[in-house]
Amino acid sequence: MKPPSVLNRPYTRDTVYLIHKWALEGMTVPQIARLLSRSEENVEAALRRPLRPSEQRSLEAFLLPRNK
Repeated sequence: MKPPSVLNRPYTRDTVYLIHKWALEGMTVPQIARLLSRSEENVEAALRRPLRPSEQRSLEAFLLPRNK
């Protein structure tokens, strides 16, 4: 098992964005934590952080169905 300091390291804005994206795509907190080698608490804390307006718009554009 990895030391707590490694599992709870600080994250970048990109990490916060990706955690939000993957959660919206249906990944669970444990899955994201394993993927990023982080604790579940660290992932949950990232999900509580608000996205910037531009990041939110990007996610909405990515996730909304497109008319063909």
